[in-house]
Amino acid sequence: MSNEEMTLKLNEISRAKKQFNKLKAKIEQLQDDLKQEMISRGQEEEIIGDYTVQCITYDYSQFDAKQFKKEHARLYKRYAVPTTRRRLTIR
Repeated sequence: MSNEEMTLKLNEISRAKKQFNKLKAKIEQLQDDLKQEMISRGQEEEIIGDYTVQCITYDYSQFDAKQFKKEHARLYKRYAVPTTRRRLTIR
């Protein structure tokens, strides 16, 4: 592949990422609007047209790996599994 072909692909990636980010932001805004409406209606679930919409609050726990590594470095090393990946970075 020539440098010119690579440049075309890089430009296409750049345009696609910009479109993706705009769409992602739009989706998040629409979801936030729906959440706010469900909250104002005092509903956790509604059937609206062909859709069943749920807006529920729930609690969950996350494992704080960073803190665990800090407090239990030897134990973390014992169970941490090294992996190898190849990353493509475009700036």
